Amino acid sequence: NQSAVDAILKDLPRRVSVDPPRLYLAGFSGTSRVAWIFGLALRGNVAGIIGCGAGLPDSGPGLQEDLPFAYFATAGTTDFNYQEMVQLDRELEKLGTAHRWTPFDGAHQWMPPEVAREALAWMRLEAMARGLETPKEAWIEAQFQAGWKEAEALEAQGDLVTAQRRFQGLAEDHERFQDVTRAKERAEALARRPEVREALSRQEKLARQEATQQNRLHRWFEKWMTTELIAAPGRALVELDVPNLQKLTEDEDPEVARSAQRRLTHTFVQLHATLAPRFERGGNHEREAALLEIARAIHPDHPIVRFKLAKAYTAWGRYETAFELLQGLVDDQLIRRQTLEEDPDLEPLRQRKEWGALMESLETAYASTAEEPHA
Repeated sequence: NQSAVDAILKDLPRRVSVDPPRLYLAGFSGTSRVAWIFGLALRGNVAGIIGCGAGLPDSGPGLQEDLPFAYFATAGTTDFNYQEMVQLDRELEKLGTAHRWTPFDGAHQWMPPEVAREALAWMRLEAMARGLETPKEAWIEAQFQAGWKEAEALEAQGDLVTAQRRFQGLAEDHERFQDVTRAKERAEALARRPEVREALSRQEKLARQEATQQNRLHRWFEKWMTTELIAAPGRALVELDVPNLQKLTEDEDPEVARSAQRRLTHTFVQLHATLAPRFERGGNHEREAALLEIARAIHPDHPIVRFKLAKAYTAWGRYETAFELLQGLVDDQLIRRQTLEEDPDLEPLRQRKEWGALMESLETAYASTAEEPHA
């Protein structure tokens, strides 16, 4: 990351005109965490950070009272890092740091174009407030009016919590330029509404349930690490409350459904992306495969987990199962020839007679398509 950023900073002035105090960093997931580190390291040059799908770095510098940049936070409403971003927004509010929190409908993914445009416009407004750009009254007023209309539309649609946050944001963002009494009054009036208080209370309850699920997974894994017996996927799913969460994803209350999806996705990601790799690195491929099988039981069609499983079974010496998994990926057109031919973990399979049949089926599977998949 250090080398990449150094290269960008050296190359950028050669291509475009750069205002040194107004560099902006944007990142998704892990890169969002890295952006925070560079924002502090390049103090005085980074005016703002757009963080999507993840907040503070896992280690290194964290929250500070004198943050030198404005921060725009965003995440999908079913992103497993959603609650992390909600909490970060609250911490930035306590510190008095210029910040904006705008969630969007989606999972762990890049923000949609309309949110990206909002982020850039908000950063420009912050630059004007900080004296980094000459304020343009007509543009500022247009931004205020657009935000006002959006907040009113949200209120009319019954999304009172988001409407309240929008009116509050308008007041905070524009009070440095104009009279925002109306926006403050609308925000305060909505905050007093019983249905808003009830909705916020329900969100807090769901947040606690999500934290409980994370603790449940941690305790389950610690127990799983110390037992000699490897639990069957079905039993593990019950212990991790997965059947109940899957049912709740269909709940008629959208907030409940989204919260359940976040908990389910967090469990899934932790199993295949965090916990299973520990055993892969330690050479215990039986337990690696067991964790991946539990993850696959949550999302049976997930191509990455299916491929990881094929490699785990290969390392374990369960070649027949590995071939079955790879054949399924080929049949579903979810794997490229290059991946099969070059991945070093599949070398033991290439020495077996079944390999030729697998590659022949690959040719057949893609015979009628213009190109192979990217994965």
